Amino acid sequence: MASEISVDSDSGGVPSALRAARIASPERRVVGREVCCLEQTASTNDDAFAALDRDGEDAHGRAIFAESQTAGRGRRGRSWLAQPSLGLLFSVALRAPKAPPAASLVAGAAVAMRDAIRQMSGITVRIKWPNDLYVGPRKLCGILVEARAGAQRANLVVGIGINLNQTEEDFHPDVRAIAGSLRMASARSFDREAFAASALDALDDALPAALSADYLRIENEFAEGLDLLGKRVRVTGAQGESSGQLLAFDCVRGLAIQSESGLLWLPAETTTALQPSEPSADRASGLTKP
Repeated sequence: MASEISVDSDSGGVPSALRAARIASPERRVVGREVCCLEQTASTNDDAFAALDRDGEDAHGRAIFAESQTAGRGRRGRSWLAQPSLGLLFSVALRAPKAPPAASLVAGAAVAMRDAIRQMSGITVRIKWPNDLYVGPRKLCGILVEARAGAQRANLVVGIGINLNQTEEDFHPDVRAIAGSLRMASARSFDREAFAASALDALDDALPAALSADYLRIENEFAEGLDLLGKRVRVTGAQGESSGQLLAFDCVRGLAIQSESGLLWLPAETTTALQPSEPSADRASGLTKP
């Protein structure tokens, strides 16, 4: 059960350090016109689905932030571990006539968060397939997209966790060696409300494009962020392992790989890993090579 919610109120009624009135904006088209701030909840994704079930279209675009989550989750059933009040944990509730490809929402969110990070810190981060942002070898941001079909409309939730002001000691020992924050990368702290507002501005630009199937900019910028276009890659997923040159990313068709046997389109939803490849590694594993 989530603790008390503050919706676009002033700081006097908000139980968390984040203040909804300083993050929300009526000038946004969809995402972040309305903002809720929670002190603690089980999962902001679950809260977003509950809002869609309860409020229907009125919840479309609502952003729900929490200082801490007791059951936050990541992709493939993993947990998201975070210290309260140092980063941002939030979900965006969306409704659509039918669910778009999940890859379009993941790509849109990744591009938006990459833009917000660059605007607020000057740092350009790398997108790691399929749903993470990295600075150097450390994970900075994770994205989880979930969809539930309704009787007439699809309920969609985009969940995001980003590390802002943590030091290495703030991370759980299980992830301390691989987790990073903007503070660690830039040697300065960040105003979380200002960053939250910047993130919602960027999401308000990218997510409606995904919902309306206007994929081109999202696809191009997501592919650019992977920093693997034109390079040899190894791809792992339900289809097994493949190798070749990465040619493109498409929200509907997935990843285009030029292999020795020809052009392969690998579905995004079943592709679990994408990484640089060296010819020697391909030969050792018996993979095809262009």
